[in-house]
Amino acid sequence: MKLVRFSTAGSEPRLGAVAGAWNRWEWIVDLSAADPAIPSETVAFIDACPDLKGDVWERASHVVKEAERFESDAPPWAFRPKDVRVRSPILPRLLRDFLAFRAHVARTRAATWTSIPPEWDWMPGYYNGNHLNIVGTGDEVLPMRFETFDGKSPRLILSPKMDYEAEIGFVLGKGGREIDVTKAPGHLFGVTIFNDFSARDIQVTAGKIGMGPAPGKDWANALGPCIVTRDEFGDLRDQSIAVRVNN
Repeated sequence: MKLVRFSTAGSEPRLGAVAGAWNRWEWIVDLSAADPAIPSETVAFIDACPDLKGDVWERASHVVKEAERFESDAPPWAFRPKDVRVRSPILPRLLRDFLAFRAHVARTRAATWTSIPPEWDWMPGYYNGNHLNIVGTGDEVLPMRFETFDGKSPRLILSPKMDYEAEIGFVLGKGGREIDVTKAPGHLFGVTIFNDFSARDIQVTAGKIGMGPAPGKDWANALGPCIVTRDEFGDLRDQSIAVRVNN
């Protein structure tokens, strides 16, 4: 299933599902309008069917299968993608960004003539991102504004070194602690695209303070356009991600 959050003119964002191929969306269906037993928010939906089964999951799957048969005529809870605004597919309870794989770390370290620290192999490195500043596909991301102090008075700066990183976002359906690696896939609900935005100049300056990258990250993150549930995306090693800037 491909899940989205979307809005129409004058409406609040709500949970929807996509009917159509991954690269050819035909319809976006308002799940709770089609069936009031289905939650209208993504987190509530995931809580209701973290294992991709149960009553809510079956109801949503039925709605999507019905929408896949639509042609030119459709009920009022089905929309053409061009007629809606696709938002971030989820407003998560928590957002963590990890240094995901060794080859990436090796390349970035090589650019500064440094090696991978032994601690990288000892524990997972991550920071807690701002889960309240989430934007969606096609949303405008403005340059980061940050207030500094030049020794005499505050000074507002606009970062000229904005950067982005296309990453895979893993959406967990179930929590847990000290999860066995063989059972970890069962905690995964689906995947999305996570664009990790950075103000590199502020990030470098903040790094010298020793409190992590937060000041250079704390203004926007992008998720979407959809969450693909784990039963549909296949082997992630065979997938690719594309990012378009100003398009």
